[in-house]
Amino acid sequence: MNIKKSDGIYNVESMSKKGTFYTVDAIKKTCSCPGFLFYARRKGDVCKHVKAVLEYIANLEYNTKDVTKKNAYSIKNKKNSDGKKTKKEKEITEEDILNYIRKNNEVDAIELIEKYNEELINRMIKQGTIIEIKGKIKIV
Repeated sequence: MNIKKSDGIYNVESMSKKGTFYTVDAIKKTCSCPGFLFYARRKGDVCKHVKAVLEYIANLEYNTKDVTKKNAYSIKNKKNSDGKKTKKEKEITEEDILNYIRKNNEVDAIELIEKYNEELINRMIKQGTIIEIKGKIKIV
């Protein structure tokens, strides 16, 4: 998601309507998108735009961007004792994760992290492909 910060308020671009931005207040955890205004707020939840901003802030605060790149590189290049990449590491793709979630409708976040690559899952959440709500991962 395209996120722009201006005077403490974040503008997040809609994934379905390119060029349309929603206003997110990270402190109040509110958003101007219809999903938040008509659904999430009533349930006491937040929308994917608020989640994206909160993750964006967390990445800035903890500088995990560089750490994630290093970890992703070491995972991609991890090898067996015979010097070959393991089958699991060669095959992990976003599509594999999406198919697993589709098959189960929703998946426990810890289960998904243990089964697949945590950095890849975090990137998919940041991109808005999947969301995590109360410990469960779902497809957006």
